[in-house]
Amino acid sequence: MSAEVASSRSLLRLFVGVLTLIGLVFGLAAGRAFFSAKAELRHAHTAEERGDIRAAVEAYRRSLRWYAPGNPYSAEAADELLRIARSSDHPEEIRRHSAISLIGAVRAVESFHRPYPDTVASAQQVLEDVDSEWESGPTRPKSFGLWMLVALLGMIGWIGGGVMMTSRGEVKGGPLAATVAGIGFTLAALSILP
Repeated sequence: MSAEVASSRSLLRLFVGVLTLIGLVFGLAAGRAFFSAKAELRHAHTAEERGDIRAAVEAYRRSLRWYAPGNPYSAEAADELLRIARSSDHPEEIRRHSAISLIGAVRAVESFHRPYPDTVASAQQVLEDVDSEWESGPTRPKSFGLWMLVALLGMIGWIGGGVMMTSRGEVKGGPLAATVAGIGFTLAALSILP
């Protein structure tokens, strides 16, 4: 009985360790996005104060590309790009560049959802007003969320199979763990195909 308790405790410690490691990685990534977006926003404000609007638009775009849910600096960058696109004080080329930068940056960071949908719609309207030849461009296929789910399940299976192989040993869980890992890897690989 004590061997089973020791085995379950070691498995629990492994599980808690893996979850802690995953949380640490996500925390570091969110912190990097937060502070990098803030730095780029600061560069954009400095460029705009100097009168270099093109450099400001590029810095706002980079700040927006550091999107993470709840990051206020990315939201401010989106608002600033829209403000420049709507401004009649700037030439049409700058307004067009700002609107395209906003739309492109949001499309680059979208995954399960598209952040700032109202801001993007406003930027598309500004772009249509400035450039009558603008087409809204390709949209994501309807199954994009499904493929993200397949990729997520595949990665969970792949990592889970690897954890099973290392925690159970090759003798006890070898065929099952290898099968889970193989199916998971296959799903993850298939989900990235166009």
